Amino acid sequence: MDPAGRPAGLRLRRLRQRRRRGQGVATQVVAGAAWAGVIVAAFAWALLRGDGGQAGAFAGAISSVLALATLLRMGSVSAGWPKAPGFSDALICWPLVGWLLASLVIVGLVSSRQPARLVTART
Repeated sequence: MDPAGRPAGLRLRRLRQRRRRGQGVATQVVAGAAWAGVIVAAFAWALLRGDGGQAGAFAGAISSVLALATLLRMGSVSAGWPKAPGFSDALICWPLVGWLLASLVIVGLVSSRQPARLVTART
């Protein structure tokens, strides 16, 4: 028993819960910073890639994809998919599948680009 009359096990459990809560906040901060970096890099790429008057189209496409992802997320939560038995287990894999598909698309786009010709000076 501690001075307040609580059993030591209860006090230890509350300390562990506070520690987990602190770790959760730190994890959210790190994840938010990572997403901020991803968004900034995506828009920087879009503005750089969209030279010749197409910068707005590329940035608009990124904004549209983010909006669509947000609507899909809100729709799935309002439909109760995260709590549906059997389906909630599949939802755990969706971010991984999405990142893998996006990575494959990027690798495909980069590999299909024509290599830059090396210009050498003739002497």
